Amino acid sequence: MKEYWVVQNENLHPQNQKILNEYLMSIWIQNMSKYTIMYRSWFLQNFLLFINKPVTNLTSDDILNWINEKCSDLKETTINWRLTVLSSFIKFCQEEEQKYIDESVRIKKHWRPKIPKPLPKYRDEEELARMNIAAEKQNLRDRTIYEFSISSGCRVGEVSGLEIEKVDLKNRTAIVVGKGKKVRQVHFNEKSAMLLEKLLENHPEGASTVFLNRFGKKMHERSFQNIIAKIGKKAGLLTKLTPHQLRHTFATVKLNKGADLVFISDELGHSSLRTTGIYARVLDERITELYRKYMG
Repeated sequence: MKEYWVVQNENLHPQNQKILNEYLMSIWIQNMSKYTIMYRSWFLQNFLLFINKPVTNLTSDDILNWINEKCSDLKETTINWRLTVLSSFIKFCQEEEQKYIDESVRIKKHWRPKIPKPLPKYRDEEELARMNIAAEKQNLRDRTIYEFSISSGCRVGEVSGLEIEKVDLKNRTAIVVGKGKKVRQVHFNEKSAMLLEKLLENHPEGASTVFLNRFGKKMHERSFQNIIAKIGKKAGLLTKLTPHQLRHTFATVKLNKGADLVFISDELGHSSLRTTGIYARVLDERITELYRKYMG
């Protein structure tokens, strides 16, 4: 019985079909999914038909011609994915056992299109209002977790590791340990300060972290994620709410209120202002959206 991945295409050069089947068998042995194998088979057959010559004569110019002629209408992600598949095929053909393709043939880095960074997923004003209402109905600890997160812009790991001695309720600041063990000061709102004060009044003696599980131990990050997701569900959000979305929402709200990117960058603990700059794109898109809504 013929394996599903075996190609029998009378339009392909016989040698190309043989080499392609060898490649497909190699990735089948690697336990790649049927969908992945079939997609690669479909794409590589089309590529080999395009070059219209034995793959042993393939040149870098052939690849560039294919990019120029066949990729102009494709999305950047699609082009990159196809180049990745092609690169895998070429690498297979250049291995010592085969040596089907000359080692000089390669896909140059600058041929790959730059994929724009996706905009941060944040919650709009109406969703934020519903989240705030839903959070009010939670127990003291969960309310505090939500309020501190949304008002400080902290990462989930920074919230879970928050130490009591590093919290200054009077000045509404806290020292957190962020990415790469970088220490920074964050700020939180008055409501968070009130909730934190109340939460810490009945804290077990000897506990060092602010947020504890029901056994009086430090909470895992997964627990924080579940708490935030539950608040999102109670708020009737159509998609899952995550701690990182609270962080993005914090930054977007600050930007909408006129905060500059340097301030937001410091609050978020970004190592580069370029990282924070993506929120300016969010604001630009929001302005465009509102213009179209009210001006047509």
